[in-house]
Amino acid sequence: RLAKIAYPAKVISLIFSDVIGDRLDVIASGPTAPDETTYNGALQVLKKYDLMDKAPHPIIDILNKGISGIIPETPKQGNSIFEKVKNIIIGNNRIALNAAKHKAEELGLNTEILSSELTGEAREVGRWLAIKTRDALSVRRDEKICLISGGETLKALALEAGTWNWRSHLQWE
Repeated sequence: RLAKIAYPAKVISLIFSDVIGDRLDVIASGPTAPDETTYNGALQVLKKYDLMDKAPHPIIDILNKGISGIIPETPKQGNSIFEKVKNIIIGNNRIALNAAKHKAEELGLNTEILSSELTGEAREVGRWLAIKTRDALSVRRDEKICLISGGETLKALALEAGTWNWRSHLQWE
């Protein structure tokens, strides 16, 4: 909606992405990108997963007001407001991994980026990382190696303080 508020001004967004795939509509909720979601779509998700009775009433009210047009939808693809918007990703996971690789190589480490799009449950990703590390060490015993990965892992259990990716790395230590 930021693009809508700024219209007709020219908008240039310099974006740091923490989203796998760099989808503009989901990075920080995509304030200067077209949004293809709808109020009706959100309501259908709640119905599909039988969450209508569990969702807070104010949320259901907002969705119904959006469906009836009382609250306007977010701007969609093709809306003229986006003709004056330029979104530029200046930082993302891939850029960070490449910078880390470059620095590790400067330090004399034989470096490999395993993945920039790791996803899944943190324990499973941790196991995969442990296997990759073990395999690399078995082949490169006498080398100083640096294995780099990035992405977003999920923890299947109740929320705890801390970072999800730390859990996957600690899983195999």
